[in-house]
Parts: sequence; C-alpha cells; structure tokens
Amino acid sequence: MMMMMGERWDLGIGEDLLIKESCSLAMKASSGDSSPPFLLHHNRCYDSVAIFAFPGSWTLEEWRGSPSKVDSNLFPSLRGLGSNESALVHGGFLHRFHTLLMNSAFEHQVHRAVSERKQIVFTGHSAGGAIATLATVWLLEQFRKPDDCKRNLPLCMTFGSPLIGDSIFGRAISRENWSHCFLNFVMRPFGTYMFSTGNGRLVGVNNSDAVLHLLFFSLQLGPEQELAEVAYRSIKEHLAYGSEVKECLVMQDVVFLDRLEEIPLSSDDGFCNGMQSINMALRDLGLSMEARLCLRAARESKLQAFRNKAKLEANYSKIQEALKSLHRYREMCEIRQVGYYDAFKLQRDNEDFNANLKRLELAGLWDEIVEMLKRCELPDDFECQMDWVKLGTHYRRLVEPLDIANYYRHFKNEDTGSYIVKGRPSRYKYTQRWLEHAWKMAACSSSDSIFWAKVEELYVCTANGRPFEEIRGRVLELEKEVLKWVAGGELGRDVFLESTTFVKWWKTLPQQHRLASCLARLMNGEGRNVPSLQ
Repeated sequence: MMMMMGERWDLGIGEDLLIKESCSLAMKASSGDSSPPFLLHHNRCYDSVAIFAFPGSWTLEEWRGSPSKVDSNLFPSLRGLGSNESALVHGGFLHRFHTLLMNSAFEHQVHRAVSERKQIVFTGHSAGGAIATLATVWLLEQFRKPDDCKRNLPLCMTFGSPLIGDSIFGRAISRENWSHCFLNFVMRPFGTYMFSTGNGRLVGVNNSDAVLHLLFFSLQLGPEQELAEVAYRSIKEHLAYGSEVKECLVMQDVVFLDRLEEIPLSSDDGFCNGMQSINMALRDLGLSMEARLCLRAARESKLQAFRNKAKLEANYSKIQEALKSLHRYREMCEIRQVGYYDAFKLQRDNEDFNANLKRLELAGLWDEIVEMLKRCELPDDFECQMDWVKLGTHYRRLVEPLDIANYYRHFKNEDTGSYIVKGRPSRYKYTQRWLEHAWKMAACSSSDSIFWAKVEELYVCTANGRPFEEIRGRVLELEKEVLKWVAGGELGRDVFLESTTFVKWWKTLPQQHRLASCLARLMNGEGRNVPSLQ
C-alpha cells in the first residue's frame, strides 16, 4: 500500500501519517451534535499540508435527497463530452455543498492555502466524505485554468462515504485523469478503494466496475441473517473507521486486485500461481464464484475498450486519406472560381459526385465512433486524446459544410426543419465539444462549421419576405462571427466569391446596412486577400 500511494501521491511526506491525521480529523468533525461546516488542520510536522474535514450527517432529509443535475458552471467537466449530458449527483449532498460554498470562510481558507502553495487534502467520514468529494472536484475544476497548471492538485480521502454520482460522474473523473486524487476507505467508484476485511487486511481496487461488484456482493445478506442484526452491525462498523484504519496501517497487510483476469475462481485455487494472498483476501470478503467471475468480467470490459480503440486506430489513416481527397476537391473548386460549398450543392461534375462518396464513407467511420462512445465501449479518456480531437476538428470543419449543402440541396429543411436544430448529426456535435473542452472554450464557441447553415436559414427568411428589422440581430451576430472566423483561419476566401450563396444573400440586405457593415471591406474586394484554407 505504501508503495502504491508513494507512486501516485508523491507528497514527500509519510502517507501513514497523512491517512491517520485525515481519518482522525474526519471522525472528529463528525463527533459533535452541532459540528461547524468544516474543520481546518495544518499539519504540525509538515506545514506544507492543509487538511479540510467535513462532518457527517444524521439528518434524514439530507440522506433522502433525489438525484440532481450538477451545476454546469460550477462543475463544467462533470458531463459526457459528446452527449453533453450533465452528471447526476445525490441532491441532498449537492445542496449541502452549495450551502458550504456560501460560507465565505471556507473559500477564503481554501484560496489562502492555494496561494501559500500548500497541499490541500479534503476528508470526511460518512456524508462528510461526499462533501469532501464534491469539494475536491470543485477545486480540480478551478485548476483546469491555464494559469493554475503548476499547482498541487488537491487530494481526497473518504472514510465510509456513500456513493454520490452516476456513471457520467465516474467516467468524467477518469477522463480528466483525476482518479489518482481520490482514496476511498470504502463505500461511486473512482479513484482507489480500500476494502477492509475486518481482520486488519486491506484490499485495494481501482477498477470502477470491479468496485461496484465488490460492493454488491460483499453487502449481500445470508439466508440465516436477520435484517435488524445486520443493520446494527453495519452502523457499529460504520462508526469505527478511526480504529479500523489505524489497525490496518499498523499491520501493513495490503493486497491489490490489479490482475483481475487471473484471480482464482474458488478458495481452493491460487496456490500454484502465486495468487495465495489475493485468494485469502477474496475469501475474507466472502466472495463466491459468481462474484469472482464478475471481477474478471470487469477487467475484460476495460481490456475490450482498449481493443476497440485499437480497431479505431486502424481507421485513423483511412480518415486522413479521405480528408486529403476532400481537401484537393476544395482546392479544385477554388481554381474553378466556384465556392466549395456551392459546387457541392449544385452537383454538376463527376468531382462533386466523388466528393459525396467520400463524405458518406467518412460519415460511416465517425458514426461508428459516436455509437461506441454512447455504449461506453471506449476508454474513458478517448474524447480527450489530442490526436483524435485534432482529427475530429479537421473532419468537422472540412466535411460539415458538405452535409449542410446536401441538406438544403434536397430541401430537407422544409420537411425536417432547421439543420442546426433538427438535422445536425451527432458526429459533429461530439467533435465540436471535444475541441471546446480540450482548449477550455465556452460551450458553442467553436461553431464555425455550421456557418453555411446559418446563412441558409437567413437566406430563407429573406426569400420569404421577412422584414430586415426582424432578422437584424441575427444578421449582425453572423457578420461578427464571420469576421472572427476569417481572422482565425476557419473560413477561406472561397466564401467571398461572387457566385456563393453567402455573397448573393448578403447583397440582398438593405444598402444602408451593407455600407455600415463590419464586412463591407471584405465584401468589396478584400475577401480575395483572405488566405486559402490548409
């Protein structure tokens, strides 16, 4: 155990001491009837550590809280990147954490410790552990800012903490590479979990699916057990974390289940392959063959996710080659003095037909990725891997204009509605959110690839006789975006060719508006000086 924590929590101090002090403070915070919102302890031997402990709760209403979506402003990372679905958290604990943030003393002390470059540890017993978890994620979110990258990440130690979030919560922690910040002395599975067998031995697990299986099977009632007796014993053990943790640290008897695929399937196996200690630990936890099979399956599920990623890696070069082909098509359109978007929309030449085949080929490859993400069949951090983020961004910016052209070429807007609202495929929404998350951009701030959809919708409004004043706000917004996208290189000079849908629409706007427009210089010839897209 000490080796594991030293490798993952390189604090430069004794981990035993840190665990003992965190546990003692967590139990102290929960011992009073009217505990303060938090206790702050500065380590006497190592003044570089600040431990914040949160009390538990015996209030029924707090434990009874229904699932609530997290505040996206407070916890922007606790969501599915592609799906944009916010994580669900226990409502009672979330409400209590919001109340804690209203306590100016808490934020002041945390920011003071951060400014002093101290290692912050959040800890708590029972419900206090849930608050410690939320506090840790809250501070980790703040450390995602570029100017905070060199600060010590906060650590979280919980003792008997309940599960607080859904699978989106756990996957977000893993995706952000924050799991190593959490050490849970048992009871949502992220970080490392330390199961106490009750005889001084600790069993460490960091596979989230395996943690859930262990919790499920170790909490099953035997046929001879009375519910009242089990409830009494559970509460008694729940209140004894302080002495149990200290005893385990003294005995130094720790087993890690890091080779789940090899664990023995019965208590009689394991003596010939060096798995004796693991088998003894599993026996202490009372795990049946069914439970052991589930642990193996948890490992297999993780391995399958990596195998699935390897298959996608084989398609990486296919995607690149198809994108190169479309890039050549765009260059050819520019030479012909026909915009990339409008040439594809008109579909007059064989090159346009061939470009459509590439579009469909790429759609199939990316839709497969999206479906695998929806089924949680890829590693948790896949959507954060920069090679895929960059490839997805290149794909979206090059190919989505063709999807929009195809949509309006076949008048799908008349049957289905707006492309942006009703017709946009998930593959573009996902890849856009990947980029915005990777570069810490505001949501929807990288929407340059739907430029042509915005143009088409305004074109329809103008063609249908909508008064300019009714759409003036949307026009001004689009013009500002065009200026920004041109400056950033997201839009090329082919947009400003005389024959494009954009130029034709813009010239239908009132002359007074066009003369004062921020695009006037670009539309009056300077658009030809915009660099060609690469």
